[in-house]
Amino acid sequence: MIQVIVDSGIDQNVWLQENYAYDFMPLNIIVDGQLYLDQEDLNLETLHSMMKEGKRATTSQASPGQILEALDKYRIQGDDVIYICLWQGF
Repeated sequence: MIQVIVDSGIDQNVWLQENYAYDFMPLNIIVDGQLYLDQEDLNLETLHSMMKEGKRATTSQASPGQILEALDKYRIQGDDVIYICLWQGF
């Protein structure tokens, strides 16, 4: 089987979530030094509220350990994986 994993940087929407089966890899969101996992520890409305209060927010990709853990789960099952993630072009 082929398993698709997407990170939260691809701006998935409700239609995508309801019509396709995929695994989710949250981005890290750092607000004033506090780490949150996107859509798990922090939703968009709360993040916007924090930013309106003047708090500084940055993001970072999932750690290599988080990615390897997700990939290993499917490797053990014998599945192939397509990982779709946020990236920056040149």
